[in-house]
Amino acid sequence: HKTLYWRQGPKTALRMGGWKLVQMQRNRDNAKWELYNLTDDVGETRNLATSEAQKVAELKALWQSYDDQMVKPRF
Repeated sequence: HKTLYWRQGPKTALRMGGWKLVQMQRNRDNAKWELYNLTDDVGETRNLATSEAQKVAELKALWQSYDDQMVKPRF
């Protein structure tokens, strides 16, 4: 698959190519998205969300489109 989407409890993520967008505390007002370029940083040590704001917006919109198709979590 070109794009992977998942959510598990408070964690949610989307991976597209070498990019991975992660949010560890979904449904919290102050939850922040993290962005990693797995091609250059397989260990996810450098959060690029601030410097790659456009990529965050792009992947977040894609994540939202997948999430809108899912049943609301029951937990």
